[in-house]
Parts: sequence; structure tokens; C-alpha cells
Amino acid sequence: MSMLILDMPSEDVGFLNHSISQPLALSSIFMQSMPTQEVSLNLERPLPSRLVTVEETEFGINVKVIKKVKKSSQEHQAGATDSDLAKMYCKALSEQSPQTHIVFSKDRLEERNTGGTCTAMTGEFVKDYLKEKQKVSFEIVSGVIRKKTPLSPIELFGQIEDKYKTSSEYFRTIQATFNTIHEDEEAQLNDLDYMEAKINAMMRFYDLQVTDSSELFYMPINSTHECRKEAVAKIEAFMNLHQEGVFIIRCINPNSDSDKGEAYGHTTALIRDQGESYFYDPNEGVYDLPNGSQAIYDVLTPMTQRWAVPNARIYKVG
Repeated sequence: MSMLILDMPSEDVGFLNHSISQPLALSSIFMQSMPTQEVSLNLERPLPSRLVTVEETEFGINVKVIKKVKKSSQEHQAGATDSDLAKMYCKALSEQSPQTHIVFSKDRLEERNTGGTCTAMTGEFVKDYLKEKQKVSFEIVSGVIRKKTPLSPIELFGQIEDKYKTSSEYFRTIQATFNTIHEDEEAQLNDLDYMEAKINAMMRFYDLQVTDSSELFYMPINSTHECRKEAVAKIEAFMNLHQEGVFIIRCINPNSDSDKGEAYGHTTALIRDQGESYFYDPNEGVYDLPNGSQAIYDVLTPMTQRWAVPNARIYKVG
């Protein structure tokens, strides 16, 4: 394994099957605007449709609302896969393994998916969004042909939302492929950023690639003020470089004994377009975010605590 393995995430091995036995409290930032008692988080409880982000500024406290604007779910995430198609995907994705040192092994394929399909759904969502965004349409006005005004991000989400109301065999098959990911034997001889390399390898399925990545940031349960401050600073440093774009966010519970480097994880997306910011979680849907790094931290907080995946990193893809 590479020297970076302790900080690297790997692919899903069934975060939906992971039970959280102890009650978990929301972060103190959320506690400023929500009930102060501890909230027991479990796999059946959805995230709220409205969250609150609280940002400290030189002018005082700035309170903004995070609203869900589109719905999504991973219902039907467990079930049969198309094993023949998955084998073809493994072969195609592994073609560049001599250069990337990332392999998708068909002998690791499972005929039934028992975990989540978050990476498959998130990657597909990002691909479909970009495809819709790149479409050009025309209209005739007073006998003149002219290009139509581009759709807003919300309108673009509306074009693709039906596909993401539940999971499907298609998503299960892609996820089964992704779940076979691991390093090859030469990886330890190379200065490999395993975390980025794996995301990049999976994004090739969607004809996308990672163009930049943030530092790893830590979002533990019962986070201290200093820990939150450090995480927000790392998010801000990265997002200041990318005012617009499409991003994959991968959060994990690390496991150095696994050749994937994690016990389980969860994948979501961030879209910044036309001066607006949106967060996509396959379990929930699309949230309209206030601009700013604090809002990104706050929308990730209940999700990372719900699934116990405190290590996070953001990747710009295109």
C-alpha cells in the first residue's frame, strides 16, 4: 500500500448497512438554531428539508437557511446487478491501470449489491447536469433565429430529477464495478495520491477527470471550535480558487487494514453555477446553499455524523 493510505478514502462497502449504536449530537453550530437535546441519528431518519447555517462575521452573526429544492433517494439500492455488464465496465476502467495504478478487478464483483449506490448516483448526476448545461437550443423571435437563454441550475436539475428518485439495477451495476477498486502492486513504488487517483479512476466512467482537490479535512462527532474552524478554513481555501464548477465530495471512515483504505464512505456533489451553490446527496436530493464555505461545512455535518464518516475531501471535476 502507498504511504498515503491512512489519509486516503476508498469505495463504498455498504455504508447503508452500518448501524450507529450511540446517540450522536449535531454540531454546536446547528445547536444554535435547533433543539439542544441530543438527537439520535439512525439510518431511517432523513435529513431535514431546511437546515440553518450560522456564520461569524466582523459585523456579527449571519444566519442563513439551507433549503431542499429537489428530492432523491437510494431506495432499491440493494438487489441484483448485471454481472456481465459489470465485467465489461471493470475491463474498460482497468485499461489505464499501468499508468494510474488503480485496478477494477472482476473477480471481486458481487452479483447482488447490498450496500449503497451513492458514488454511482452522484457521478451520474454530475454527468447528466453537465450534459444538460452544454445543450444549446434556439427559438424564432419576430422571424429571427436566436439562441435561447441558458437554463438556470434549478431548471437543469428539473430536467434530470426523475432518474434519481430511486436507485436502480443500472446504478447497482455501476456501484458493483466501483466496489472492486484497489491499488495495483506497483502503487507503493510511486508517489501516488491514492485518494485522488481512485476518484479520478471512477470519474473516467463518466468521461470526467479530477482537475484539482482540496486538503483532507476532519469533521468528527462533537467537534471542537478549533476543529470546525480548521475544517472551514480548508474548505474556504479550496473554494476561493473555484468560484464556479462541479465538485465531488467524498467522506470516509478510514481503515488502514483494508486495501481500500476505508471501512465505508459516502459520496455527494457540490455545484457552483451562475453565482449559486447547490449540494446533492443521493439519499436526500438537492439543497440550495448560501454561498460561502460555512454553508458547505454545515450541510455536510449532519450527513457525516449520520454515517460516521468524518474525513472529507473535495475534488473539482470536468
